[in-house]
Amino acid sequence: MRTLLFCVGCTLPLIASSDMYRHEDLGVFARLAIVDYAAIVTLAVVILEKRIRPTVPVVLYGGALVLSLFLARLAAREEGTSAEDAWIAFGTLALALGYYFVGHAAAQRPSLARALLAGIAVGVCFESVVVLHDYFASSQWFPDARAGRVRGTFRASGQLGAYAFSSAGILLTLAPAWFRRNRARIAFVVAGAMAVFFVFAASRRSAIFALAAWLGIFLVLGARRVGSKAYVAALGTAVLACLALGTLRDRLSDTFFWNRVVGAVHTIQDDDNFIAHQARYMADRADEWFPFGMGVGRGLTPFFNGEIYEIHNGHLAIVVELGVLGFVAFYLMVLLPVFGKWGPHPATRRIRPLVAAFLFAAMLFMIHNRLQRDRGFMLFLGMATVLSAAGVAPDPKGASLPCARPATRGTGRVAWRAPPRRAPARFPQHVSRPTPTAQGANHAALGVRHQRR
Repeated sequence: MRTLLFCVGCTLPLIASSDMYRHEDLGVFARLAIVDYAAIVTLAVVILEKRIRPTVPVVLYGGALVLSLFLARLAAREEGTSAEDAWIAFGTLALALGYYFVGHAAAQRPSLARALLAGIAVGVCFESVVVLHDYFASSQWFPDARAGRVRGTFRASGQLGAYAFSSAGILLTLAPAWFRRNRARIAFVVAGAMAVFFVFAASRRSAIFALAAWLGIFLVLGARRVGSKAYVAALGTAVLACLALGTLRDRLSDTFFWNRVVGAVHTIQDDDNFIAHQARYMADRADEWFPFGMGVGRGLTPFFNGEIYEIHNGHLAIVVELGVLGFVAFYLMVLLPVFGKWGPHPATRRIRPLVAAFLFAAMLFMIHNRLQRDRGFMLFLGMATVLSAAGVAPDPKGASLPCARPATRGTGRVAWRAPPRRAPARFPQHVSRPTPTAQGANHAALGVRHQRR
């Protein structure tokens, strides 16, 4: 099991080395990557070991997926078109839900969580070799169709940005809960910082804004722990970023990165931008999808040039394709770690502001991204759900590692039971409690070696 989880983390960035996905006609099985096969085998093991205990929001979300598939197939039959797109979209969302269960099962045992986190860190390190080369070298190993961007081993730079954002959240937020040694924590911080660099290398503007929001929200939510190392590091990062922007603004004004950021600000201010156009288009046709949704894979909108694009706004895509039921269920899954009890252990309570800030930033990122089908984000969501469950506590052996054992079946909650305490020695009422000196004499009389301290 640990080997499988380590392989899932390592192969997470190995999506494709071919051309841009938008220029390819991929079937159902052609869209599966190496990590998907490893995740399917891991999920099968989890099911055989009966470790899947879904919560009520997860059950509702799964039901919304099945209902949306039925509606999509029904609409395709009425239109006389193929239902292949519906099956592809359903398989993508169902597989992402499988990653949620993989992360949920891994977080229930410290050894499994460490294996998954170590695999993700190793995968980021290997991916950094490709990203650093393609970012600084004159010729790229994996060239991107758009100039000034790096896609790594993904089909597009947008996928690299989503992977980097989710990996940074896992490594910088969840890793300290299962690793106590400073060397291990420093290694994960370095890997997380490298994942943050991937976001800038991919030039994913929505992810850049989400990272800034993550930092700002954590500074607000974590104000109670001003003296903690995480808060001091976040505050120092914010101060250095502000100083760098203030002093190097003239030099950055001519760079590709700065032009991209400024262009994104102007796009947001424009009332007729791409995201707003799709929102208005679906709002005008609300009678076609409200309240049950129009089915998976059918959230398509025309653009000004006449081409058909899928909905880029993840929030809008959920409510349009999965209906109100899927929309409510998904956000209950997201809010469950935010408002969880988080147990008595300080290692989990310290990362609670980080997890909450990351999830709020992820919701901002979803304005221009579909994180509901992202592998890394669903892994994060599953692991964070276990950490936030009631009764998560440290390993009885003394290591600062959250461990959990299922307390009830079917509830999805995870509880930790403390080891039984030894009852104090009791003496009969007619026998007085021996003093240390008398106790030593009694032991000597019985032939027991007595060692004086």
